[in-house]
Amino acid sequence: MSNVLFMHDMKKIEKCFSARGDLLEYIIMDIILQYNDVVGSWTLKNELDILEIHIGTATIGRVLKILDNKGFTVPVSNKGRALTKKGIDEVLKTRSRIHKSILSNDIVDSVEITHFDDLIEVLSTRLIIEREATRLAVQNATQEDFKQMSDALDQHRMLLSNELDDSRAGLDFHIYIVDAAKNKFMSAVARLLAYEEHQIEAKVPSLSAKKHAMEYVNVHQELLEAIQDRDEERATRLMEEHLNQIIGLVKRDREITL
Repeated sequence: MSNVLFMHDMKKIEKCFSARGDLLEYIIMDIILQYNDVVGSWTLKNELDILEIHIGTATIGRVLKILDNKGFTVPVSNKGRALTKKGIDEVLKTRSRIHKSILSNDIVDSVEITHFDDLIEVLSTRLIIEREATRLAVQNATQEDFKQMSDALDQHRMLLSNELDDSRAGLDFHIYIVDAAKNKFMSAVARLLAYEEHQIEAKVPSLSAKKHAMEYVNVHQELLEAIQDRDEERATRLMEEHLNQIIGLVKRDREITL
């Protein structure tokens, strides 16, 4: 019988569990599922050793008893354990949770901004997402969406007039546009990118784009009006020009610092 192969690094899988006992229960059940047969303690021990999880058969036996009590496994004479329907469902549900958690963590790691090139990549990604989100917002935005955008604009103007930090206000306006597209995946990615962008903007106060804040408020007002008018061509053009201008300024800042 071939060894059990997990598609993810074991350290990444471990981070998905708050307790080692829960991790062991899942891995043992996953091994049994992949064998698609009755599996005994010695087979489980060999597979766990391959995964560099070194525990004795006595510990494995205790974990199996816990799984029996939970209704996830059932003893089959003296041959070992088989998964119940409840156990199979639990493994598949946990696998899905692990894959999503690892993917989410990998995405977060990939967008952590450390320098200008990263910021340019994030802004370029925002351009792709927000251009399409703007098109969808023209079609799907509700009166509540318009109110959120309008309130964000008022907040931005107030912060500027009082010479307060406005870096988050501009990003909020963009997030409300993406939310108006009514695509939860776009909204999730937009929030992640906005958070990372805000982090570096706080560390680099000399970014040229910050000097154009009032100009951006005016562009945002035009964007809001275009979306309210359901003018898809004008709204998407404004968004594309707006983000391309910011990208150009960041590229210029990068060249100056080289």
